[in-house]
Amino acid sequence: MNKIIKGEISDYERIEKYNDDGVKYYFYWIKINNIKYFITLPNNKNIWLSNQTHVVIEVDENNNAIAGIVPLQDLNWGNIKNLKKELIDADKFTLVSGNVIEKRKENFSISKGTTGNSSVISTNKNVTTYTIVLKDKTFRVHEVYGKHIKPNTEIVALLSNDIAFVIEDKTNNKLYGKPRKDYLIAIFLLLTFNIVMFYLMFTNKTSVIKNFNVALIIGELFFGIAFLISYSGFLSSKKTLNVFKQMSKSNGN
Repeated sequence: MNKIIKGEISDYERIEKYNDDGVKYYFYWIKINNIKYFITLPNNKNIWLSNQTHVVIEVDENNNAIAGIVPLQDLNWGNIKNLKKELIDADKFTLVSGNVIEKRKENFSISKGTTGNSSVISTNKNVTTYTIVLKDKTFRVHEVYGKHIKPNTEIVALLSNDIAFVIEDKTNNKLYGKPRKDYLIAIFLLLTFNIVMFYLMFTNKTSVIKNFNVALIIGELFFGIAFLISYSGFLSSKKTLNVFKQMSKSNGN
């Protein structure tokens, strides 16, 4: 019977091999809690396992991993239906702490495609991030939070794929990454739009807006979608902040 193994790799070896058709694949043995497991990965999976990598794997009676998930990298192989049930929100994050040694500002230009003659119309978007360097970890953070972090301050950060989602500045007693309540603005705008539109209907003044019914439908969709997106973002940020608090508590930070 297969079983689910969840833990951190303490030792490993990666061997490059080729099958009878000359197709390259990678064979791993990994150790979790001093027990050795075996993994065969196709070359196109682009999964690189190493020490301290957190994995969730399904193994057979011979300790061969037939499926696996690397939560922090959002990577997987095989049939992961059973493994998904074992994941918790904290598996997707790692908590780091220490004094900020260095902070670097970095600007990126991201192409959004073109809407016409590319030599005339620019659709590039400039994005600013900060790289935060601790003694044992380097990670990136969005400009909104990163601009507040200073060298020589003690921080605790919640990371996923080496990107910080929540940062606590313990030196200055500040917390960055709290959920924003933009959805309240969206609700206000939606209610205001409906009040105005229904007022025009009840007072028989719909003629002041050309194609009133079309405007009503478009307005409802626009403000409704804006509310859903902002509220979804609020819930996601709230969940991430709760994970940060739980992990900080269990780590004694």
